[in-house]
Amino acid sequence: MATLADAFRAYVKPSMDGAIIIRKRTVTRKSSKVLERNAAFATTMGGPGGGVVQCRGKPWKEYVSCLRSKASTLGPGTAKGAEYRKKFWRHK
Repeated sequence: MATLADAFRAYVKPSMDGAIIIRKRTVTRKSSKVLERNAAFATTMGGPGGGVVQCRGKPWKEYVSCLRSKASTLGPGTAKGAEYRKKFWRHK
């Protein structure tokens, strides 16, 4: 019989004052498009001059908005822009 632990994982995030984050276990996606997007994201956001380092030290809301602005340079879909939302929402 499946339990909640089989479907969800709990993480403690020290950066959020020890808040417990619950995430659904998902399938690892390994398509070529996903790998290309992950590589582009890693070069833009990671490393010594990446977006994470540039946004570090700011209050949480400013930090998140800074990361979103850095991720938006990767194109639609990364920062959940308007183009991305248009794929899924039907406007009446």
